[in-house]
Amino acid sequence: MFIDLSELLLHKKSDQKFEAAVEMENYELSGSAYPFKKKDALNLTISALSDSKIYIECNINVTLIMPCDRCLEDVDVNIESHVAKEIDILSQEESDLFEDKLFDVEKFVYKEILIELPMKVLCKEDCKGICNRCGTNLNRKTCDCDTTQLDPRMAKVLDVFKDFKEV
Repeated sequence: MFIDLSELLLHKKSDQKFEAAVEMENYELSGSAYPFKKKDALNLTISALSDSKIYIECNINVTLIMPCDRCLEDVDVNIESHVAKEIDILSQEESDLFEDKLFDVEKFVYKEILIELPMKVLCKEDCKGICNRCGTNLNRKTCDCDTTQLDPRMAKVLDVFKDFKEV
């Protein structure tokens, strides 16, 4: 969705309110698409500070379905953010948010969600993950795989012992 800011910037009206829906079906990041489970409508308040600066205030409240980083189970990731920022329309940093005097709400929301995404998504703090041998979800059941991890620096010594056993 685009919001035309030309009238606002020309007359320097204060606090113009807009309602916008988040139109993205999925949040795409690094080649993956995460579906939205919930997306609240945005109530934006935009003020003109000068001919090229605006002040935006809004609340973003969305829930994404993302995989757990350990066991790959789906997790609801709730993102709630109160955004209050000054944006310079002529700034190189923010130039992708504007096409002339049209403000791209979708790109704005995308960037704000990106800032709020957690570094690691876990289904629970003590998630055991999956077995690196058979792929069993270790939160649900255990497996009988040998999970002994040897120090890779000792691999040559282990090879010597294996060769010695064969003689």
